[in-house]
Order: sequence, then C-alpha cells, then structure tokens
Amino acid sequence: MEYPDHALHEYLRDLERRAKANRLRHRMPYSRRETAKILSKEFQVELDARRLSNWLTDEPRSRQAPTLSNEPKLWALVQLWSRWAGEQPSRRYLNELLESAQPVRHAVRASSSPVPSFLLPLLMEQRERGEAWPYVVHSGTGARRPLSAVHVQQLLDESRSADEPGAEPKRGHIEDILEDPDGCRLLLESGPGSGKSTLLARLAGRLSAELLDATLAQNACVPVWATAEQLTAGPGGVDRALSRLVFAGTEHDERRFDDATEALVPEDYSWLLLVDGFDEIPMEARNRLALHLTTIARSEAGRVGRIRIIASCRPLHPVERDRFIESGFLVFTMVPFDRSQLETFAERWFGTHVPGRRQAREFLQQVDTPELRDLVAVPLLAAVAAAVFEAWPEQRLPNNQYALFDQYRTYLTNAKATQREGVFSQLRTHAGSASWALEAIRFLQENLDDVLRHVATEAVRHLSEPAGRSEESDQRASFDLLTVALEWLRPKVGPRAQTGIPGWGEYVATLLISSGLLASGEGSIRFLHTSFAEFLAAEARAMDLPDSFDGSSVEWQAFTFEAARLTGRKGRDHRAALVHYAQRHPLAAEALLTWLLEGSAGHQHVAGVLMAEGSPYTPAQLETFLSVLPRLPAASRRTARQIPNPLARAYLAERFPVAQFLARTEPVAPYPVADEPLDIREQPVIRSLLSTLGCSRPPDSGDDTYLFCSLVCHLGLESVVDRMALIDTLQTMAPEWAAHATQHTFEIMNSPHADAGTRIHAAESLLDFDSEYLSHVAEVLRELVTDRTNPFDDRYAAAAALSELGAPYRDQARELMQAMAGEPTTRPCQRDELSAHVQLLTSGGGAPIRRRHGS
Repeated sequence: MEYPDHALHEYLRDLERRAKANRLRHRMPYSRRETAKILSKEFQVELDARRLSNWLTDEPRSRQAPTLSNEPKLWALVQLWSRWAGEQPSRRYLNELLESAQPVRHAVRASSSPVPSFLLPLLMEQRERGEAWPYVVHSGTGARRPLSAVHVQQLLDESRSADEPGAEPKRGHIEDILEDPDGCRLLLESGPGSGKSTLLARLAGRLSAELLDATLAQNACVPVWATAEQLTAGPGGVDRALSRLVFAGTEHDERRFDDATEALVPEDYSWLLLVDGFDEIPMEARNRLALHLTTIARSEAGRVGRIRIIASCRPLHPVERDRFIESGFLVFTMVPFDRSQLETFAERWFGTHVPGRRQAREFLQQVDTPELRDLVAVPLLAAVAAAVFEAWPEQRLPNNQYALFDQYRTYLTNAKATQREGVFSQLRTHAGSASWALEAIRFLQENLDDVLRHVATEAVRHLSEPAGRSEESDQRASFDLLTVALEWLRPKVGPRAQTGIPGWGEYVATLLISSGLLASGEGSIRFLHTSFAEFLAAEARAMDLPDSFDGSSVEWQAFTFEAARLTGRKGRDHRAALVHYAQRHPLAAEALLTWLLEGSAGHQHVAGVLMAEGSPYTPAQLETFLSVLPRLPAASRRTARQIPNPLARAYLAERFPVAQFLARTEPVAPYPVADEPLDIREQPVIRSLLSTLGCSRPPDSGDDTYLFCSLVCHLGLESVVDRMALIDTLQTMAPEWAAHATQHTFEIMNSPHADAGTRIHAAESLLDFDSEYLSHVAEVLRELVTDRTNPFDDRYAAAAALSELGAPYRDQARELMQAMAGEPTTRPCQRDELSAHVQLLTSGGGAPIRRRHGS
C-alpha cells in the first residue's frame, strides 16, 4: 500500500511547529508524549506518541495517513495544538484534508463491509498497526516502507506430542493451518526474535483490511489482536478487556464478549483471538489469562470453531504448556529464514533499484558465512544486521549476537544524537538558572545509559519473578518503566527535580525513548523488544562483577555456578552477563576461561559459550575445550559450531560424523531448523550418534540391542534426538529389543551407583515403554527428592517429573517442593524457583501421565 502525498501531513506538521514554538515561548514544556498525556486527561482520547510519529514522519515512503476511523482522535489533537498555538480550528476543513489523504483502496463505505459497523474502528486500527514496523531499524526511525512490503512470511512447524507418536506433524503457513479443522487453537511457541509478534500483527492487519474491503471469502475470521498485558492489566478481567476492544466507543460497550459470540458476526464467520506475548506478563497474570483462554477453548463456541485462538510466547514450562495442550491447543514453532527467504528479505529491505540491488548482494555475501548464517536466520537479528550494514557498509558485520546488538545500539545512539541534544537543550531552558536544577540535568545527561540499564533490569525481573502476596501482585500490576526510572533518579538528583523542573517526568520519558530501544504506548513506556531489555540487563549485571577475575572468591564461584546450570532462565541470564563481562575485560576473560575449562561439564559448556560469543581465547584454550567436547551435552556441540575458528569446524567435521544431523536438530538459540530427519534404524546412524554422545565402549558390529539400549538410556540423549522416536522404532520394528531395553532401563533406574540425573532419565524412559511401572517410578523419584546428598538441580528435576505423573502424585510433588524450599541450605534463588512451580501446581496446572519429550 502506498500513501499519496497529502496536504493533511503538511497541515499537521505546521500546526505542531506553531504549537511547540508558542509553548516554549511561554516557558512551558512540549513533547509528543506530553501531548498524548493531555489528550487522555482532557479529551479522553488515547493517542500514543508512536502513532503520532508515524503520521508525521519526514520519510515519505513510510508516511501513514490517519484512517477515517481516527477522525475523533485527530480532531482532539488539532483542537489541543490549535489552543496552544492560539488559533481557531475548523473541523470541516480538517475532514476535507483527511478524506483527500485516504488511499483509494481503503476509501470503503461502512455499508459495504460484511461485519457490523461497531467493529469498524477495531478493524481499521488493526489494519493500520499491521503496516507499522515493530522496532527502530532505519535512520533512527522505522523502516523505509510499510511492514507489509518488507515482511517475509515464515512457515510453522508443529511440535508433535508424545501422546500421538503416529501422527504426522503439520507444517505450513498460518493461513493453511487455520483452514485445517484441527487448527482452531494454536500455541505459537518460539524463541526471542523469531517473528511471532510480527506474524500476528500482519495476520490481524491483512484480515482486517480484507474485511473492510469486502474481499474475504466465506467462513472467514474476524481478528481481535491484543497483547497479554492489555488483556490482564485493566479492571474487570480478561473478558472485560476483550469487550473494551470489540465494542470500543459504541452502545454495546457493556456487553460481555463471552456472551456475544453468536450475535456479533455473520453466521459463517468466526472470531480469531490473537494474544501476543503470553510469557511477557507476571506468573499470576499468566495463570488468569491461561485459565480464561482454555475456558474459551472448551466452550461450545470454541468446540464448533466459532472462536479460534492463537497465543504466542517464548518456550513455556512444561506444566504451563500442558495446560494448553489438554484444552486442545496444538503447539507450533516458527521456522527460521532459509537462504531463499533471506534473499527475499534483502531484496525487499534494500529495494529493487540499482543501488538497492547492489546493497542486497553485498549484504548476502557478508552474512553467507558459517558464523552469521545461523544468526540472520532469526528475523530480528536479520533486521538488526541489515540496519548495521547500512550504517557502516565498509565494515564487516560482527560474527556473534553480542557484538551485533552492541553495534546496533551504537547505530541508534548516533542516529538519535541530534534529537537527544535538542531535548536536553529544552530541559535546560525550562529548568532556569538554579544550580540544583542544572546539576540534576547534568547528572541525567551523564548517566542516561545507567538509567536505561536499570529500567531494563527491572523489566526483566518483573517478568521472571514468581507471583506472591496480593499486595505484591498489585504492585506488579501497576508496574511502569517511567516510574522505575524516576524512582531510581530521585535520590541521585534530589526530590526537587521532579516537582521543581517543569515537565521533568516527560523529559525523562522522551530521553529514554530517544535510545531507540523503547517506545510509548498504552499510557506508559515499554521496550520495543524483550531482547533489548535482556541485553541491557545482562550488561548491567556484568558491570556489577569485579574488574578482575578470582576463581577462589565466593562471589565468582556462586556466579559461575548459576551460569553452569544448563536449564532455566537464571542460567541463561548469568551466561549472558559473562559474555558481556568477557567483552569488557578481555584480560580477565582469559583467566576466567582457563578456570571454567578446569571445572565441571557445565562450566566447560560456559567456556564454549564465551568463545562462540566473541570472547578472546588462546589456541590452547580452544584445544582444551574441543578435547572435552565428547563428554559434554549436545548443546555444547551446537555451541562449538558457532566458534568462529576453522580449527573448531575442522574438528567437528572429523570427530563428529553426524555434525549435519546436529546442525539440523540443534541450531543457534532455541530456533528449530527444518530438514529431512535421519533414519534411526540404520546401524551407521546409530553408531554415529553414539560417537557423538561420547560412549566409551565400542559396540560389536551385530549388537543392535546394545546400540538401541545405549541411545535410549544415555543421559544426554534428549538434546540429541527424540527418545520417543527410538522407543517407537523398538516397539514397532523389533519387540524383542523393546523387552531387553525395558529391563536395561529398569536396572539403571534402580541402580544406586548411577547419578541422579541418569536415574531420572531412565524413569521417564521406562514410562514410555510401559505405564505399569508408574508406582515404582514414583517411588524412585520420591527417593531422589528426599535424598539431601543429591544436587539441588537433580532433586528439583525429580520433583518436577513426579508432578507430571498424574493428580495423586502432583500433591506429593507439591509437598516435597515446599519441604525443599524450607530447608536451611536452600538458597533464595532456588526457593523462588520452587515457589513458582508450587504455585503452578496449586493453581491447577497439571500434566499428563508422561512428560512430553523435547519440551
């Protein structure tokens, strides 16, 4: 869609300039955020500063005209600016400008729409948002073109449940899956930056446009797009939030969404609820939202397909995921960019004109390396890499995610420098000549990055903390990043700054937004992408570490212990902090690497992560890591593939003959890459997998039983190949092998000489063979939990496995976890993890008899 040049844009820009000049002349603050705040307070109009910037951008190709449905908001804006400019506006003249600014294809009469008229504002809003770029990527603003012109639609892959071993997993575009009768309820679960939010925004925008243009076929969906935060933050619960979206500004605004399904749309239409960012709200809110969505899914309207639901999130805890699966949700993941899609993305990003084609070709040449290929398969990182490439075309792109994000931040800082200096200039003008005020402004200017890191840390903590007492829950419900920033600044600049400097809070918000990493919306400010907050939070955590490394200190031992935990958010956060630390302290990083390589398998894995993410290392350190690689988890081999060193690549190709298999099943980050699976029935494949796992005993050429038993029961198996696939093969192709493997697994589970982790894996495998072992498995798991000589992680894993054996054992697991939390040796961070799991079990989140493998 292309918007024509229109007089409305010039009229609004000129009016804003006059309003701003007059405000400044009277020593009053001006910002678009201040404008949005007053519109909300005086006119009851919600118009965030980001949308205003989209309407008034200087970039012609990304300019968006207000739609006809936005006329009341536009009129309120013109009234306010005219008042500030000392002028008298004309609504008739404004409407003439608005009409002439509309693209031809969208000049549709309400009567031609196949949906009720009260839905038109919602659909027009969604159509407009479906064209807005989700984050800052070009010249410090947005993309050159609307999102629809750049977006490359990805395939979705179904994550098949272990309860349906014979079912063929589905794959296709979102439209194909929605047309499938089974595709009424989808949980879209993929890693950060994988394209979930963009996909939902584009789907809502496209369906809304087709409804407005009366071009949809029969049996179409009426989309309702919302973030999980929108649905849980307001008064009245989820149903009331949905009602506010659907009936906004109409005579129906008191109707309940749940009760209105049959009357809202034509008989052959259905609702499509698109809930984005389910994982980006606190645990208590997630429980409420999950309960509401699953209740809708089980309702009569949900069963007959009158209400379809797509919820997007990062990978969930198995207990949370199972709640959706038990309500009929299918789990899908986003398939990353392949080479063809990356070429399409580059062509659309840089354009088809001659300079653009040359840039696209040079960009593809740079990213076509083993180190960058996996990075740019993630859509967010592809956009970041393209922006960095445009900013510094003469430089090579970084070959790791840390350096890429760091350069992107530098790019945004440079692009926004003039704007930021202008804000500080206005702030100094409004503050006057008082020394305390000027000192407060100086502190803010010198420490703006510290403010950013602090709000990022609190944003990440807000999402990861378990829900607690009701008053704490109320505090989290009102969580606001601007408030966080102002509270952090208050003791450093003095309380007079907020009350004595006109517009102090608004200026702080504008400066945070000028970073290019945050935006205003929904009455507050937020990070444009959770990955940006996580990057800054990891940097803040790294800056708190001592400048020098000392492996004998309690602080370093505790920090690296957390980083060596291969599962859970805490381990990821600590590893990310160590990556930042290694970049900031290259000399200390060498000592840190040596110490890690001398530690446990988890510590050695962290050493590999640091080398893969650009930490300086010596040839001897790399050789040490490669020498222990056969004994490390499969995740370490994936990490080794990312080390930008030909020695590492050559070693992997020679030592691990199934390196390509691992590349397919274990890509960078948690993003699955699709390819043809290997036939696990072939003996050479089995032997290669055993070699990859580091099994020491060379199997006899005809000992097929040993081969399968070793694969099924090996500790590190789940991260290499789906254990259920092996068990299915045993039971289908050779039942005698299955009987032997069952007995072998039973012996491992009961062996006091095996470590706890191996016994837990064996217990899970045994249930997959035969559920008659359920009571004995539960007994072994209880024994592992109550044995205080076992490591905390193993005891916790055993309790979690016990909770997934069914309702009677769920109560036992909850009591055991509560007992662990009360032990004096349990650390506060461990107590938080246990409390979060206990709350999930208490709220009714259950799990089927067996764990879903690969979850």
